[in-house]
Amino acid sequence: MIRIGLFCISLFMLQCQHAMKQTISYDHKNNKVITGYTDFNQLRSDTCFYWFNEYYDNYKIDTLTTEAIHAIPFEYDIVVLLGTWCSDTKQQLPALYKIIERVNFPEKKIKLIGVNRDKKGMHNESELFQLDRVPTIIFIKGKKEIGRITETPQLSLEKDWLQIIQATTY
Repeated sequence: MIRIGLFCISLFMLQCQHAMKQTISYDHKNNKVITGYTDFNQLRSDTCFYWFNEYYDNYKIDTLTTEAIHAIPFEYDIVVLLGTWCSDTKQQLPALYKIIERVNFPEKKIKLIGVNRDKKGMHNESELFQLDRVPTIIFIKGKKEIGRITETPQLSLEKDWLQIIQATTY
């Protein structure tokens, strides 16, 4: 796993303490592109992101796996690097949100960071987290990355999430 240095974590947390900062642009396909910090409320309520509610409504939760996730203490944070223009983000992010709601994961422990088509954020997050593809869902415990789901899950979002947190719990 990649160790995230104290400097990187400190810089990231400092940036997240400031008011939500973002830029909005439109790409060559007329997709609304958020670069910077966002939250689930913005994605759910903005009509440009109609896909969010559609994928959210259609995602079928694996209840057995979410029960197992819920049973493990939330001693970790989640950072999601996403592209509002990206088809994988459009599928995975609403599903992730549905899982987050199901397991009652605290939204204050989640950071959503939009990147542009060049996969650049506003504060060098791409470099800090060694972003390759979006979405990238990174699980952080203390100052250490404990796992990530990149672009599409191997098994499912729920099962991959559970494997990541179980590996550091026992």
